[in-house]
Order: sequence, then C-alpha cells, then structure tokens
Amino acid sequence: MDNKQRIPTHTAFLMIGTALFFDCFQVLLLVAGGLGLVLNRLVSLYAILTFGFWFKLRGVGLLQQKKFATGFITLLSEMIPGLCVLPGWTISTLLIILMVKSEDTLGIDVMHKKKKKFV
Repeated sequence: MDNKQRIPTHTAFLMIGTALFFDCFQVLLLVAGGLGLVLNRLVSLYAILTFGFWFKLRGVGLLQQKKFATGFITLLSEMIPGLCVLPGWTISTLLIILMVKSEDTLGIDVMHKKKKKFV
C-alpha cells in the first residue's frame, strides 16, 4: 500500500496561510477604495494563478468537476466588490485540500471513479 499524500500537512498549512494572506490583503485594498478596487481584481487573478500552479506541482488537477467549481465560484465572488471581504481563498483552498486528502486516504481516483487496490 502506497501511503503517499499529494499534499503533506506542512504544505497544507503553508497553502492555507497564503490564502489567509490574500484574503487579508484584499480586505485592506477594499478599505483603501478607489484604486484598491482595481488592484483587488489583480490580486484575485494572481491568487488563482498561484494556487493553480501550486496544486498542479503537487499533482492535483483543478479541472475536475468539484475542484473546478470550488475555484470558479471563489474567483467570481472575489471579483465582486464587497464580497471580497469574505475569506473566499481560504475556504476554497481548505475545501480542495480536504478533497485531496480524502481521495488519498480512501484511495479513490476521482478521474476514473474507481478505488485503487490496496494489496
């Protein structure tokens, strides 16, 4: 049985910390107003690129149905002024990490919808 986790615990904490940073930074930009509203969208684009690349490096595809929906809804909510004060990146990152950890623990291959054999 291969006990390899795609996202180790220390990486999960770093990802969640980075997501918290993006969320806090967006709240500060919203409070700044004016130019902050434009910069807020740029931060959202940077965040989705950062997490997309980071998850891809860890072997997690974000184009699977549940993970894609989670990321897409977060990106849309972060683009709407006022909604970006919600911790969208943190919640989205946490949900994706929980999905990946449950897939790895249960041995389910979501892409092929079958369980891996534990011999």
